[in-house]
Amino acid sequence: MRLFQLRGGNMLYAVIMAGGSGTRFWPLSRERRPKQTLPLTSNKSLLRETIERILPVVKKDNILIVTVRSQRRRITSLLPDIPPENIIVEPYARNTAAAIGLAALHVKRRLKGGIMVVLPADHTISDSKAFQGVIRYGRDIVKHEDRLLTLGLKPHYPETGYGYIEAGKKIKQKQKVETHKHSTRTIERFIEKPSLSKAKELLKSSNYYWNGGIFIWKAETILGEIDTYMPELSSGLARIDKSLDNKSSSRTLSKIYKSFSKVSIDNGIMEKTSLGGVIPCNIGWNDLGSWLALSELVKMDENGNCIIGNDIAIASEGCLVHNSRGLTALVGVKDLIVVTTRDATLVCSKKNSQDVKKVVELLKARGLDKYL
Repeated sequence: MRLFQLRGGNMLYAVIMAGGSGTRFWPLSRERRPKQTLPLTSNKSLLRETIERILPVVKKDNILIVTVRSQRRRITSLLPDIPPENIIVEPYARNTAAAIGLAALHVKRRLKGGIMVVLPADHTISDSKAFQGVIRYGRDIVKHEDRLLTLGLKPHYPETGYGYIEAGKKIKQKQKVETHKHSTRTIERFIEKPSLSKAKELLKSSNYYWNGGIFIWKAETILGEIDTYMPELSSGLARIDKSLDNKSSSRTLSKIYKSFSKVSIDNGIMEKTSLGGVIPCNIGWNDLGSWLALSELVKMDENGNCIIGNDIAIASEGCLVHNSRGLTALVGVKDLIVVTTRDATLVCSKKNSQDVKKVVELLKARGLDKYL
């Protein structure tokens, strides 16, 4: 892999996490055609939308895509304008701590003091300008001090499928930042996906925010905290770093990466670090984590049905229909999700949309790989 040193210029790098399999969007999302590569909310893929959203803040040459081996070919074909050396391939899926650590190595090698904004590739944000303003604010904070910042998204309803962040006191900045629209607050705790009653309770307070997995920090800072709190991962990353200029770098990466534990950056670092901070914001964020989430973003007919394609709904209410081939007709049904592809059909109730991933798990268990 060709690596190079950037001198001066933009310190900010966008690290886009694009290795997820999108199991809750089966059967449209597959291992080699995952959710982030699909045009779900427009005629552009979610990945392309993520890139275009960050481009006003980050130079295109500073956009790095982290993905897995099985998706590299498709992502490369979808992004001919992104330099091939900017696509970082994980030999094995090892959750976000390892992926972010690997990306941080590349940013550090390119520019000392380089700042990373870590973005999931499969989320939607309706207010791009507000999002870009938050990223600029966070960039200016970490430029002057060692902080691990995460965005706290203002909750609009009691969502049970998201994690939450409890924000504490405002953090006094060491150096004045141009914008006064935002503030940084301490992170009191992370809360895993709550029950409905707990989510309703959190919504009543102004101190709780959705955790969207969007981070801003210097590459050196996150690598330093990985060294402190995840020494085994740090040791492996150091060995990978030494090998990146060698002909055997791919073999070394694969061997070491396979030994890494599957740990999220939240569990491994953010819940332990003393450098954490949360930037509360309202940017129209949605993690698009299920077919139900998509139905909330697509235009509805007079009966609350979301019809994607030329399908028909008669005497039906609150349904989502997505058909990539042929035609689907619904008659006299309510709150269903019906998705048809070339070789598979999904029918489920809206209330069970998060359970679609169980279909994928069952297909794997039965060896039905052709449907994965």
